[in-house]
Amino acid sequence: MVQTLRLAVAQSTVPEDPGDRMAIRAAGEEVRALMRQAAGAGARLVQFPEGALVYPHKRVVATGPDGTGAPADWTGAAWDVLREEAQRIAALAGELGLWTVFGSLHPLTPPRRPHNSLYVVSDHGDLVARYDKRFLSNTELSYLYTPGRPEPTVFDVDGVRFGLAICIEANFPTLFAEYERLNVDCVLLWGSSALHEVSR
Repeated sequence: MVQTLRLAVAQSTVPEDPGDRMAIRAAGEEVRALMRQAAGAGARLVQFPEGALVYPHKRVVATGPDGTGAPADWTGAAWDVLREEAQRIAALAGELGLWTVFGSLHPLTPPRRPHNSLYVVSDHGDLVARYDKRFLSNTELSYLYTPGRPEPTVFDVDGVRFGLAICIEANFPTLFAEYERLNVDCVLLWGSSALHEVSR
């Protein structure tokens, strides 16, 4: 028997400066407003874009004085605001009974660069999984992020099994073959300005 659920896809405004506290708070407010709309439309799960709380532009954090690429400076990132907004999103997911998946940065102990991550929050408001982008572009790997562990991330909602991927990872067939072996029904594929679902 094929399981079905209602999935909402939301495109929110994505800030580019990880140090812009007001922009990050505004992004969190917009995410929560869209969550309420999704719940009101009967969705069981809502997906937001890569970096929904912040997706740093390389020109903001990883450009040297001469305009060329340089290792990102994360010292000015508003990690406390990112954490607070993520917690507010999780709390609202619990209030609405809405599974919520959204992108943000995940800090690591300096000097390690952060992960570009997706957070999976259950309909009880619990963080049940985090997916760290595994396959990075040359710029991301050279200047911005730490790649995630090679293990895939899967989770189940109402009998439907989901996998996760981000942006450039669409170009790696082995990732999707791996999800196929894990009996994933739907891969949620994120980009910072576009969202896609790949179902089998």
